[in-house]
Amino acid sequence: MHLLGPVIATIDGAEVGLGGRMPRGVLAALALEAGSLVPAERLLVDLWGEQPPPTAEGTLRAYVSRLRAALGQATLPRVTGGYTLDVPTTAVDALAVADLLLLARAAITHEPAEAERLADDALARWRGEALGDVVALPFAVPAAEGLTARRLELEVLRGRARMVAGRHDLVRDSLGVVASRAPTDEQVTALLMVAAYRDQRQAEALQRFDTLRVVLADTLGIDPGPEVQRIHRAVLQQDPDLLEGDPLGVPSASATPVTITMDGPDRGLEMGPAPAVRSTALEGSAGRAVPIPLTTFVGRTAQLEQVQRLSSTARLLTLTGVGGAGKTRLALESVRRLRPRLPDGPWLIELAGVTDPAMVPATLAQAIGVAAVATDPMSAVIAAMCGCRAVVVLDNCEHVIDAAAAVAAELLGACSEISIVATSREPLGVPGERVLVIPPLAAGVADEVGEAELLFADRAALVDPDFVLDDRTRPIVQRICRALDGIPLAIELAAARLSALSLAQIDGLVEDRFALLGDGGRGSAPRHRTMAAAIDWSYRPLTTAQREVLHAAAVFAGGCDLDALTAVAGGRLGTTAAVLTQLVDKSLVMPVDVAGGRRFRVLQTIRDYCREHVGEDAWGTLAARHAAWMAEVAEGVADAYLGRDTRWDVAIAERDNVRAALTHCDATGDVETALRICGDLSWAWFRLGQVTEGNRWLDRLLEEDPEPLGDGTVRLGRATVAAADLVQALVGRSQGAYLAGDLPTAHRRITQAVALGEPSGSGVLASLSRTYLAYFEAAFGNADVADELLDVAESIDVPEWVLAEVDMVRGQVRRSQGRIADAVAVLERSRERAVRWENTYVWASSGWILAKILLDEGRAVEAGPLLAEATRRLAEQGDRSSTLTALHTMGSIAAELGRHYEGGVLLGAVDRLGARVGFHPARMDPIDGPRQRELVTGVLPAPALERALAEGAELDWAHAVALAVQVGTTPPRRVPSSAARR
Repeated sequence: MHLLGPVIATIDGAEVGLGGRMPRGVLAALALEAGSLVPAERLLVDLWGEQPPPTAEGTLRAYVSRLRAALGQATLPRVTGGYTLDVPTTAVDALAVADLLLLARAAITHEPAEAERLADDALARWRGEALGDVVALPFAVPAAEGLTARRLELEVLRGRARMVAGRHDLVRDSLGVVASRAPTDEQVTALLMVAAYRDQRQAEALQRFDTLRVVLADTLGIDPGPEVQRIHRAVLQQDPDLLEGDPLGVPSASATPVTITMDGPDRGLEMGPAPAVRSTALEGSAGRAVPIPLTTFVGRTAQLEQVQRLSSTARLLTLTGVGGAGKTRLALESVRRLRPRLPDGPWLIELAGVTDPAMVPATLAQAIGVAAVATDPMSAVIAAMCGCRAVVVLDNCEHVIDAAAAVAAELLGACSEISIVATSREPLGVPGERVLVIPPLAAGVADEVGEAELLFADRAALVDPDFVLDDRTRPIVQRICRALDGIPLAIELAAARLSALSLAQIDGLVEDRFALLGDGGRGSAPRHRTMAAAIDWSYRPLTTAQREVLHAAAVFAGGCDLDALTAVAGGRLGTTAAVLTQLVDKSLVMPVDVAGGRRFRVLQTIRDYCREHVGEDAWGTLAARHAAWMAEVAEGVADAYLGRDTRWDVAIAERDNVRAALTHCDATGDVETALRICGDLSWAWFRLGQVTEGNRWLDRLLEEDPEPLGDGTVRLGRATVAAADLVQALVGRSQGAYLAGDLPTAHRRITQAVALGEPSGSGVLASLSRTYLAYFEAAFGNADVADELLDVAESIDVPEWVLAEVDMVRGQVRRSQGRIADAVAVLERSRERAVRWENTYVWASSGWILAKILLDEGRAVEAGPLLAEATRRLAEQGDRSSTLTALHTMGSIAAELGRHYEGGVLLGAVDRLGARVGFHPARMDPIDGPRQRELVTGVLPAPALERALAEGAELDWAHAVALAVQVGTTPPRRVPSSAARR
């Protein structure tokens, strides 16, 4: 079995045919655990993700049956409860490499030549990117990352061995290539620096360090680590020790600042060696300062492990996060588990009650028992703790941050075996500090139970011993935990309400969270007795400017970028950026990196706090600014569509903000702004296939028939709106109805738009509305009316891309009339005009109609390449509805080319992907769509059709498009329909 490249199986040196991507993926997943039983349930998740399709189990059995036929019954024996690949680990290249890596690690210190031989043997087995042809499958992504990490470690081990042997020239050659693949790997850079230095190329060595520093700063926001910094200093000092031996063989105990955001298990951080035990001035008193917990520690498995590891390697570790995230509990649980390795004990220094920063040293002295001799508290602390091996927990530093930072720096500088774990809503800013962001608890998905629900269940059982987390209660608890943003304090307070309220009542009251989450009991700290108090602890110290920016950020339901926040906050960009940075540091605003750049989010709990704090009038002002901003964004989307650009990503990224803005408009009766937002975004909704929600909003706005007022405005119910805005909204509602397959509504709304005439400055809308009405008239059999409308649309002074759309619809009309030659000519002209304007949608849509004409004439071979290129370009542009339509038609082309099974796979992909966006081409194209589908479903026998549809349902957008392009551009198979049936 070969996994270190494309997945290949060989028997006696001859390659075995494995089939397509999915069977190869099945075999690869089993090969990674060769000789072990892999449960069927886990294999389903490995291949299809957390929610496999209903047919996945049967499809998996079919794949295994095919593989068993190819590899032999003995290789894939029938076992109960799962599947196993019965081969030795030495027969799987990835597993053999793992064994060689372990041997090389063991040999590097004492037998570097043997380590080099082992590394050479392992590296020679790579044939390309690990799992290269199945890497898109869920299990393969982390597996490939792990194999790539092994490859990198082997390269480093080989480089270290060669450095010991004095062959730094080979290191420069081989690791120079590796550095281009792994530009942030510090060990690779360190070896290249030393190799250059030994080759008398000091300038090159220093340049390597500078390049690493820039790349780490740009990509990860961190500085180079202590080991590579040590080598950098040695190069600058021309240290002779750098001229021989293994440059990575000497461990370093220094630390460097790094921020780690918790979103998964920690990788690559090893626990350092425990220092020697020393006698201490506090012997016999250690450990008493950390209280025994009164409740069970629940969840936080990954974070707990990471805190323990980092606190063993970093002398100052600061846990940050929003109020109530559980920073203190996590810190105490971590140091409590470290106690056997800390003879002088963990010490808890509670700073929450300290109001005078000058009292922080005295508080520390009192906690460790030296207050009686503390005329100079900090000197007394240092005298007592020097020589101790202990962890000090500085809890709740945020309100005395400068004093806490000074104490931490002085203590760490004087006592070499003391380490500190601090909790704060912002970093201390001390050199060498590591910052670990503690996120809210994750709630489970569907039937999965997350840590948030486990915490709720544990605390609920304290007040209601009969409470059980089961199939009935789990969905309600999940909903409560999500509404509370997964904040542990909020979850605990909500669970405590079961002493008086039912679970359903808590669920109903959770939106009024601050009333629900009131008194947390006498055992809680005052700042944690209510959720509002926990947030108030962070809010009270804010400056006026910080509060204003926080309130503005809170009004965004879906987060925002810096420009959007500046627009709503009403300040200057630079000022807003500076204040926003302070709010991020204080854990009141969360940065989130997305494809389009960095956005900023405020948890719903904090948003609700801000709304209650500022009052409804001030919040209404902010919400109105937010709606006005949303209208400007929507206008930009429409302007882009009505030009050469596309901005569908905006409509996706701002979906929650759209809903918030429209909800505000609905509550305040702001019909004009709501109409602008819905009308302008309708272009994006149309192209993304996401029209269901847009249709609902537009129906609410368009309940009344419009009444033109003759001055460029229209009365709509009790509101007066711009005629152009109303025309745009009516066009959008018509398009939405068209995609939903509701042709009568589409016809009625577009007729209303045309009846409003030509609003001032809206020639494009006037022409397009007549063009779309012509399309529906032709669909209803009124070709002559359609021609008249198209003539009027063409006579309006509009950009050429609009004329291209007129030609596109005219081509469809000619096709419906049976005037095929005229249809082809006008469609070709449409495509030429669209190309000049770079309008992919019209170019591809005219090509789609041309492809259908070719299909009508039995010329599928010519239709395939035409539609394949259209599909590819539509997908690149993110046009979901048009891409689905093209995929659906390509299914029928596949059938006409004798590739019925691939046609079924494409239809399965359309069904699944269309369901996700709420659009199906067969509804939008009620005449051709069902007929095209029948070319596949009417030929494939039921079992084959079921398999094909199930396989298609597994495909994502990229793979579905790739299959369509492959079908459309590959020469046809000469297979008659009767053979396909068999």
